[in-house]
Amino acid sequence: MQTNPGIVYQFGPFEVNPASGELLKNGRRIRLQELPYRLLVALLESPGEVISREELRSCLWPDDTFVDFDSSLRVAVGKLREALDDNADAPATSRQFPSEAIGSLLLKYAG
Repeated sequence: MQTNPGIVYQFGPFEVNPASGELLKNGRRIRLQELPYRLLVALLESPGEVISREELRSCLWPDDTFVDFDSSLRVAVGKLREALDDNADAPATSRQFPSEAIGSLLLKYAG
């Protein structure tokens, strides 16, 4: 998954600019750690597609990294939900994404 320079993703009040590394809500920058941000970009780069666990792992970690994938992904999704003012009990933001796969992933790893 390669980021296309100049692409800006918009959904609901949010805007993601992979080239600048910014996540904005209503024009204001939202702080988001690197791993949750890379997760968001990876999902936005594949609208309507299901991303395999292996593809997701390779987007988030170098090949020589050993990590508890499920736990680390759950934490990243939690931080992403927090940044997007979303929660697992009433996932409003995940319905605003331009991809059903994002909503599914956010719901699956909500915790």
